[in-house]
Amino acid sequence: MREPFEQLAFDIPACYVDGYKAARALDPDLAERYIRYTTVGDPLADRAVEQLAAIVEPQHVHRTIAQTVDHYHDPPKDTPEALRELIESSAVVPDWFDPEIALKATRAFLRNSDMVLGGLVGGAIVEGFSTLISKSFRIRSRIILNGVRRLKQNTLQLTEQFMPGGLEPGGDAWKLSLRIRLVHAQARMLLKQSDEWDTPEHGMPLSAAHMLLGAAAFSGRLMDHIARLGGDFSREEKDAYVHVWRYTGLVMGIPETIMFHDHASACRVFEIAATCEPPPDDDAIIMANSIVNSAPIL
Repeated sequence: MREPFEQLAFDIPACYVDGYKAARALDPDLAERYIRYTTVGDPLADRAVEQLAAIVEPQHVHRTIAQTVDHYHDPPKDTPEALRELIESSAVVPDWFDPEIALKATRAFLRNSDMVLGGLVGGAIVEGFSTLISKSFRIRSRIILNGVRRLKQNTLQLTEQFMPGGLEPGGDAWKLSLRIRLVHAQARMLLKQSDEWDTPEHGMPLSAAHMLLGAAAFSGRLMDHIARLGGDFSREEKDAYVHVWRYTGLVMGIPETIMFHDHASACRVFEIAATCEPPPDDDAIIMANSIVNSAPIL
């Protein structure tokens, strides 16, 4: 049964029309869910950065976000209401999250760590950023200069979330995921103000759909790359790995209604999402090359 939200008519950003048609032939329900979220951001995080912008100088926003997340249990008195709500809601661990399953993923990650990082750098991250998301980096002129920073951030997040306790509220992976979520929201606010961003053509910058695609690329799709490199994740360990990413995705603001739940569904999400995306343009090619060329510097 479809949710009320999905019974309503919706606009398709122009650049997704052809991809959506192709994806509907494979999985009409999942294709529709993905396209609907290409016009959705992260309402709570978006409201938080808007409230921050009203009281914090632009050059201090990142530092304020970091300090607030680091002191999540006792944020400063002048912390905006939406930011408090975001942090409080993110500190609630979902009932389905199982630390024992996460521990299985940790063991498998540590056993295959070289191949996990190789599959990420040489495959999943390139595929994830060879989409329309690359346009947001080009508009903000952060493709070349921040290629190394982006790769370091993604590998750090990947590593920390599989360390024991990393995703517990207050853990290093949990705090990093929250900071990334808020930085995305800040970038979304700035991009929407840019004359270069064409909303009818491209939808929402750094949309919920793109966050979902990224999570699927770094979880289920990454398992495929690891297997090609000789990794030895069992089927149970692949599901455990995705189990951890499912939780990470929620902390990063992906709606649970569209999240995958195991390895097979993560791979399916990636397949349909990638089909929906427009063909790589110059921005995507530059971004992919920037990521690959940054790898030797790590």
